[in-house]
Amino acid sequence: MAIVVSLGTSVFSTSACAAPRTCAGGIFADTARLGSVDPGTRPTVRRQRRVEIDVARIRQPHDELTLNLFPDTCVIARRERVTELRPGVLQWEGRVPNASPGTVTLIVDGEVVVGTIRVGSELYEIRYLGEGVHVVNDVDASKFPRD
Repeated sequence: MAIVVSLGTSVFSTSACAAPRTCAGGIFADTARLGSVDPGTRPTVRRQRRVEIDVARIRQPHDELTLNLFPDTCVIARRERVTELRPGVLQWEGRVPNASPGTVTLIVDGEVVVGTIRVGSELYEIRYLGEGVHVVNDVDASKFPRD
């Protein structure tokens, strides 16, 4: 049984962090830990950041979620809905204002988070590396193979 919480549409905001303090309350924290999975190198990834995620912040019923993706990239997403896919697993969906597209989708399974963030032409992905470590990828979609 899926539980959907909808907050309707609201104005969203996005900003590039001019300084780390402007991204206070972000859910990502840098880590030197490697995890058990090598993220490898992919030609579509411009840069990567290994992080630990404050998963409890995603699960809390706040209207906004601050995503401090990189020191110069901060996205504030406004929650639209949270769907419980099965016990302990949820899908968090939100919008980023003044961006088309401006979407955030995160899947949380226990302490594991995967997801995508689209802000205009920018694309970011969250992947799990094991042992509580995640990677944030800045993806260059122009390098995707063409059909």
